[in-house]
Amino acid sequence: MGRILDQIKSTTYPQGKVIGPKENCLVISDNIIKETRFSPGMAKMGYHGHGNELHKFTFYNEIKWLKKLKDLDFTPNLISYDDKLLTIEMNYVGKPLSSINIPKNWKKQCINILDKLVENNCSHNDIKPDDILVLNDKIYLVDYGWATEIKETIPSNWPDTIGGDFKFDIKNFNDNYSLFMSINHILYEK
Repeated sequence: MGRILDQIKSTTYPQGKVIGPKENCLVISDNIIKETRFSPGMAKMGYHGHGNELHKFTFYNEIKWLKKLKDLDFTPNLISYDDKLLTIEMNYVGKPLSSINIPKNWKKQCINILDKLVENNCSHNDIKPDDILVLNDKIYLVDYGWATEIKETIPSNWPDTIGGDFKFDIKNFNDNYSLFMSINHILYEK
């Protein structure tokens, strides 16, 4: 993976600009890589795929939910965004959860995350292992591009692949189920 990231850092893509290590961040737009979490100060996301309208929807939906959840201690902080490049800059919130870096109180933190999502009327809808990060023994949940209000109906044009293998059923999202299935996968099935 490091070799791939080094190659990405030194490349400029036709639809987006990649900023190298000296700026301490990476921007990718309209490319297969959606998020970078390896930079020690910030992360940037570039949106891609799913067709133009869903592409824009997930970009603006991510911004909406980052703003709405800004006071929660398990979400990244929105720093800035670029409507033209469809990129979002946020603070760095760690590395992917693993059996090595999982906090001792991970269950308590996960229950808190789920409780706070409910309090804020947020259904993430797309929790999978890559969306669970750890920084200084603190668990963060990222990637709110497919989030909805809890009772909101999932539009029929959303891809069936949202949530991958970590959802209860096709278009039947349950953040509780997805979060704990993702952690189970991280701890026991990798």
